[in-house]
Amino acid sequence: MSENYKEKYGSLNSVLRFLQPVPTVSMNVTDLISQLNAECCKLTNCRVSSFFLLNQSTFEFVLTGTYSSLSSVEARKVFGDLIETGFLSETLKLGKSTRKQISFYEEAHLIPMKSNEMVFSFLLLIIDKKIILSEEIQLVLSALTSIFALRYFQLSVGNKNSSKESKGKTELIEQINNLKQGAEDLHKIIDSIHEGIFLIDKSSKLIQDANQTAVNLLCTPKENLIGKERDDFFLFFDNNVFKDEIITKEEALLITAEGNAVPIVYATSDILIDKYEYQIISFLDISERKMMEDKIQQSRFELEHRVEERTKELAKINSELQKQIVEREKAEQENLKLLLAIQQTNSLITITDTDARIEYANDAICTKTGYSLPELLGKTPIIFKAKGLDGENYKASYNAIGSGEQWTGEHMMKKKNGELIWIYAHISPIKNSSGKIINYLAVQEDITERKLAEEQLFQAKAKVEKAEKAKSALLANMSHEFRTPLILILGFSELLEFELTEKEQVEMIHAVQSGGKRLLNSLENILLLSHLESSNLKFVMKKIDAISLIRSSIALYSKEAKQKSLTLEFDSAESEIIITSEEKYLSLIINNLLDNAIKFTTAGGIKINAGYSFENNIEYALISVEDTGIGIAPEDQSLIFEAFRQASEGYTRNYEGFGLGLTIAQKIIHLMNGNITVQSAPQIGSIFTIWIPTDSSNKINLLLNKLFD
Repeated sequence: MSENYKEKYGSLNSVLRFLQPVPTVSMNVTDLISQLNAECCKLTNCRVSSFFLLNQSTFEFVLTGTYSSLSSVEARKVFGDLIETGFLSETLKLGKSTRKQISFYEEAHLIPMKSNEMVFSFLLLIIDKKIILSEEIQLVLSALTSIFALRYFQLSVGNKNSSKESKGKTELIEQINNLKQGAEDLHKIIDSIHEGIFLIDKSSKLIQDANQTAVNLLCTPKENLIGKERDDFFLFFDNNVFKDEIITKEEALLITAEGNAVPIVYATSDILIDKYEYQIISFLDISERKMMEDKIQQSRFELEHRVEERTKELAKINSELQKQIVEREKAEQENLKLLLAIQQTNSLITITDTDARIEYANDAICTKTGYSLPELLGKTPIIFKAKGLDGENYKASYNAIGSGEQWTGEHMMKKKNGELIWIYAHISPIKNSSGKIINYLAVQEDITERKLAEEQLFQAKAKVEKAEKAKSALLANMSHEFRTPLILILGFSELLEFELTEKEQVEMIHAVQSGGKRLLNSLENILLLSHLESSNLKFVMKKIDAISLIRSSIALYSKEAKQKSLTLEFDSAESEIIITSEEKYLSLIINNLLDNAIKFTTAGGIKINAGYSFENNIEYALISVEDTGIGIAPEDQSLIFEAFRQASEGYTRNYEGFGLGLTIAQKIIHLMNGNITVQSAPQIGSIFTIWIPTDSSNKINLLLNKLFD
């Protein structure tokens, strides 16, 4: 079945073109074959149309013409493959056109051409698999091949064609001409009808034809209608939505090319043409009738509106009365809610008149103070005041609310039994609609427990401050009492080392020096950690070269590394790394990391790297210390940064020290807005990395902050 108007009429034109008389001079067999191939491509949208002629003497098929964007060799190859696979013999046996898939995207259609019931040639069509050849197109192709057979032999043998063949051709031409004339007459009759008519293909639901009246109503050429869906031009009413309108089931709106809506009445009927189902929709413009219906509808609406207005006027008085009743009941309900809320709240609430006499007190204040409501009514809040207490607060509250302002504060309240409690009070004036003060409202909360907690907190704070002072004094004494003797011991031991000559005595002096240095180093670490935790440490930040600082530390520890037969290397692609930092404490951090690396490494060596890294829009200067020591288990890696903690602890530990080096390093680097990270694995080694923001990253951050502020 053809899916659009152009295809149907195009197929008819293809047949008619072949029925035209043969030109006596210009037309030859080659031209005829080219014309057949071209018409087949137009009809089927195929990629290749090729003609293969049977040589009667050798019984071989010869490619005599092709119409394609592809090479003829490819068409010949496809035809040869069809012969080898037996597809050609199957087509000869069936005597009609057959098709076969030749690739994932293409199919081959083989159409035999006959003359006197004998096949003399084949037409090969290579078509996209997605294209479906309708029965109508196949009938047209069959007609084309039959006509081509007649025309072919007419051109081949000239006037030797038999009279029987000429007569058959003449009859076929007359039939087609009669069919064409009948179709034209039918179109003239349909176009003269005052109703618009659409011919719809029921299978595709597309418009196949339209008469002139439909074209005029839609204000668009016929070619713009053919092939479109019916619903592109019709808007059908939903009877459930328009149930109050004067609309029948046969009414709809026709949407014109300009977007205008034309009311129509329509009818549909089904017809069968050559075994194909069609639907005919006829429709009539009812604009004038709808205008009259609209006027009737408007008159009805106006009458109903007048009746409705009169009904509203009659019901208005009753509505006002009902409204007043409802508002009164609502006000009473609101007042009842407020009264219940005030009575049931845990807040202490009193309402006094302008002379400060109590007019209302809720249950909470009665329960809290021990007074009954009759005992409080008519009294002033002085009844809750203890002698000699909070006189200034009471005076301030009276002055504030007397001037129309609110007052909030804390004071002590005396209960009926003489017990004192702390109260947080909020007192505000109550004004009428004219702004005159008519009452005072006091909302108070018992904060006795909070005040006791504050007192305990204050006392605890005082104890902590006292302990902090004692700690500072102790540390000052430790600095004096421990450091001075240790320095003396170390100094005299160095002098004794030059005086002693016996090996045993020298080793004893070395032991004294080692122990003294260890004790002095531990003391200095404890004092430094104390300063860090008390925030008493003052940094002197300045621009320094990290490379130079690292080289100084390497020189300091190279002898110690050599004594343990360890390599100590430094690697950096930068000649200098300028950062703003505290030189003394950054050097201390690097020294601590080097000291730990040498201490915990027995074989291999230590390598220091320095460079830059850009993370999260921040440029960092990186200093990493890598060793081949004992390593740290993953579960112990967070433990090593805690004060007085080591991965190996207890009396059986193998390494000396309080475990303060990494703690101090982390705290100092954090104060310099940096960070320190660790990567380690047992028996493989560790990498400690210092991350310090560079000056350029600070400038970038300032710029970003300005952009986003």
